[in-house]
Amino acid sequence: CRLEALLSLSLSLSHIAMDPLCADVLEHLPTTPDGQLHPHHYFTKRRNAAGALLWDALVNERFNGLGSLLPEGNCTMLYVGANVDGFDGRVVRKRHRCFVHMLEPVPSFYALLARRFHREPGFALHNFGVGNRSTTMQLTGRTAGQGTSYQSAVAVSDPKDAQRRGSQLLRILALEETLRTLQLRRVDLLHLNCEGCEYELLSSLTARSALAQRFGVVQFGTHNYPGDGVRTIVPQYCAIRRALSRTHALQWGTPFVW
Repeated sequence: CRLEALLSLSLSLSHIAMDPLCADVLEHLPTTPDGQLHPHHYFTKRRNAAGALLWDALVNERFNGLGSLLPEGNCTMLYVGANVDGFDGRVVRKRHRCFVHMLEPVPSFYALLARRFHREPGFALHNFGVGNRSTTMQLTGRTAGQGTSYQSAVAVSDPKDAQRRGSQLLRILALEETLRTLQLRRVDLLHLNCEGCEYELLSSLTARSALAQRFGVVQFGTHNYPGDGVRTIVPQYCAIRRALSRTHALQWGTPFVW
């Protein structure tokens, strides 16, 4: 069984190994004995060579590099997946004085977020998410702690009926509609931490170079979601990196973390 899993992993990743843009993926790829990707937060328990928690180091690393990439004091951040505390938005606001648009589609999360940022200058809060098309989705899974997988939501044909049954509904807008709604011609930092929506959103973004060029910096966290992660997520991730390279230059990144 272990041999079969290793063979399957090797075969499914063989084409990726030949792609220079994804050479580092294989080095960092964390897999379970049956050939699946570890859950995203597996990294929160890993330590670097100095013994420090890798996740703690990444919190600083993923923001330190933004200093030379963002216009000081006059930048706009689009933060997709602000969750309940908007931590990343606070960091960018404090360091770079960006105006931060925080997007959070889960109603219960948004309510907590709105309470924390009530009348705080420099932030605008929006109760919707971003995807490859505009739709209404129903949350089918339980909200786990402070994170809910985008992949645990499904499109609904009758939102009013779903709401009557007590379901949490998520309003999702296509990226271009999001820009129109927020009246944004350009975004200096697109920051994605949306528990799975990054795959379809970035695929939609990179399909049109003119749209991709409206975003100065693209920063995204990658997540594992249900299904065959190795066969599905790894090729998706590499395809997105390859597509982004047409309009953006890779500055920093650790596969399947940030």
